[in-house]
Amino acid sequence: MISKPIRMTRQEFCCIPQISRMAIYTGSLPINGRLDELSFYNVQGQIRVRVCKPLSRNRVIKSPAFRNTMMHADWLARASKIGSAVYQALPKDFRQFWMYKAFVGEAITLLKQGMPDEEARLTLWKIYAEVWQIKQAEENNAGKKKLSQKSKLRISHKAAIAGIPAVIQLKTREKTASAT
Repeated sequence: MISKPIRMTRQEFCCIPQISRMAIYTGSLPINGRLDELSFYNVQGQIRVRVCKPLSRNRVIKSPAFRNTMMHADWLARASKIGSAVYQALPKDFRQFWMYKAFVGEAITLLKQGMPDEEARLTLWKIYAEVWQIKQAEENNAGKKKLSQKSKLRISHKAAIAGIPAVIQLKTREKTASAT
């Protein structure tokens, strides 16, 4: 028994609950692609039809349905600037891309907690970049204090991936002046 096709307008189609919105095309011509506001595609041997509802920039920005998406996008935009500032404060030979990702992740966490952008940047800078200024100051004073150039900085990679602020240790050794 072949059923007759049902003709309906787009407004009538949009009023049907989401579960039963998928139409199956039973015509004799195989159609694949778009035709006006309808999209035809093949799923397991059946040609299915759906109404195209393209997203536009204005719809995403202005629609209340995307308010949460825009809030998260705002956090990510602000956190990436904070992460970039902290990442740029590190020496070029020390930087690794996973560090930038970790900085952005921690910045998002701080912003979600309600911390202002500048305070979040300063917090991360003190944790990760300030130690490099200390090291550079010690190296500049190396002639006076005879500090070793072999300072080591360790960052726990596993802690950064887990979203926990990485542990930083700066170790310096003083040169021993041997009298000969």
